[in-house]
Amino acid sequence: MNLKALKARYEANKLTEAQFQTAETMLLELRVFVSEVDHSQTTDLDRVIAIYKEKDLLTKEHFYGLMRYFYMIGRTDLYIHLTKYTGGIGVLESIMDRLEKVKGKAVREKIESSFDIPKLGTSPYDLPIYTEKFMALLKTELPLEVELERVLSGNNHGIPDEAFYEEKVAYEASESLSAYLKGYHERQIAVLSEHARTGHPWFEQKITDEVVEFVKRNPEIQGGVYRDGFIYETKIPYDIIAFLHAETDIDQRYYACHCPFARERIKDDLKDIDALWCHCSGGFVKRRYEVIFGRSLKAKPLENALKGDPYCRFAIDVSDIPNLK
Repeated sequence: MNLKALKARYEANKLTEAQFQTAETMLLELRVFVSEVDHSQTTDLDRVIAIYKEKDLLTKEHFYGLMRYFYMIGRTDLYIHLTKYTGGIGVLESIMDRLEKVKGKAVREKIESSFDIPKLGTSPYDLPIYTEKFMALLKTELPLEVELERVLSGNNHGIPDEAFYEEKVAYEASESLSAYLKGYHERQIAVLSEHARTGHPWFEQKITDEVVEFVKRNPEIQGGVYRDGFIYETKIPYDIIAFLHAETDIDQRYYACHCPFARERIKDDLKDIDALWCHCSGGFVKRRYEVIFGRSLKAKPLENALKGDPYCRFAIDVSDIPNLK
């Protein structure tokens, strides 16, 4: 375990001594389960996380410390595994905030009295239990899909407008929306190609030449196709390499799903999460276009892994955008 190199990395990135100590503590805790931390397995991480969660000691910085270390030493498998815990941070809180705006404080308090937001560090295998109950409560208070969509399909990951300013400029410089989407797809292929070359993870994914070729053949993936007032976009599978080599429909759907609150339900028939939950993913898909066009949009789930489809595919309604190129 190379703590010296990790500390140098923290100092180079102007992270604090306290942040480094948090990372150091978690790495030293791993020694209880594995003598060589660099040879840890996902089960070792799960056990340490479970202990800290039980003691109410976990913070986001504990996860970030582990992620920084394993990324540094090239254990991308462990880095990616940790994203299963961090991918849903703040999502349910965001939905509850929007519920209050749509239906009022009393409705929010009613749901909060019957539902506890899962603690940070809750096992990805347990999260669908919470989602199933949460959706049942939401549907009771929001019987109309239009209201449910409004509550679920927001900017639940808190992505700032600034993250898409370059795309807004790229769109405005394009001859048409279709030309912009084609250019965006090409730029994304270039990004993926670089990650395939270097071996560095792209978000929670490992990228290979096979992945790059797959995306090239699918203009809706990391791109979009404009037709008859809608942008059609298909999400890149969460674990695309496993997706491409899946031997069963269930495995393919499982590896397609990005949602930490629902993914494990695909392999567990004991959980029943309404596919309308995927309006939450729609909120993520449409976010870039909302910044580009400067207004709220609707994204309708056309296909999703929860209801048995191999992909998660959306139609983003831009039919009423004035002066659309």
